[in-house]
Amino acid sequence: MTDGGNRYFLDLTTAFVRGVALQTGTPPLDACLLNEPLELLNDAEKQAIIDAGSECGLKLYRFKRGHADMLRVRRTLGFLQGVMPQSILDIGSGRGAFLWPCLDAFPETPVTSIDVEENRIKLYETVRLGGIERLQGVHCDIQDPGPEFLQRKFDIVTMLEVLEHLPDPDAALAELARVCSGSLIASVPFEPIWRIGNMARGRYLRELGNT
Repeated sequence: MTDGGNRYFLDLTTAFVRGVALQTGTPPLDACLLNEPLELLNDAEKQAIIDAGSECGLKLYRFKRGHADMLRVRRTLGFLQGVMPQSILDIGSGRGAFLWPCLDAFPETPVTSIDVEENRIKLYETVRLGGIERLQGVHCDIQDPGPEFLQRKFDIVTMLEVLEHLPDPDAALAELARVCSGSLIASVPFEPIWRIGNMARGRYLRELGNT
C-alpha cells in the first residue's frame, strides 16, 4: 500500500488517479469508486484508488505532502490563512509545488491556475475531472492573457518563483493589477517573499520574510 493518507494529499491524489482512469480506462476502477462524488468516498476507498494508481505506474510524487514544507510555501499559506480568500489565482503553477498544498489547505476555495505549458494544464484538468471541481486550469501567458481573462477578479494572486522567468515582469504585474482585488504574493529565488498590496493603486509592501 502507498499509505496515501500520510505521504500524499489524499483527495488530490485520489482525484488525479480517478481523472486518469476516466480518460484512459487505466487503472480499472469499480464504477462506485470511479463515479461517486469525491467527498462521499471514505479514506479506505480513496486509499484503494491510490493503490491502484501506484500499481499501474502513475506518477504520484507530485502530490507528496513534503512540498508543503518548503519555506516559501509555508509562509504564503500562513499569510493566506490570515486573510481567508474567497478566490485564488496562482500564476505559473508548474508541477504544483504550491498549488497542491494550497488546494489542500483551502478545501472550499476556488483556485485558478495559469501556466504557459499545455501539459501542465492537462494535469490540472485531470485532477478537476477526478473530483476537484473548484480547480480550473488556464493555458495562457500572464504577460498577454487576453481580454476575456482580464474581466475576472480574484481576491489573492500568488506568483512564486515565476517573475525571474519572464522577459517583461512589469507587463505581467500590470496585467495582474487588473484582476487582483486584494494582494499579490510574489517570490524569486534567494530573495524575500513580497506582498504587493492594493494592486490597483500600485502600493508595494515587503511583508512575508525570507524565502
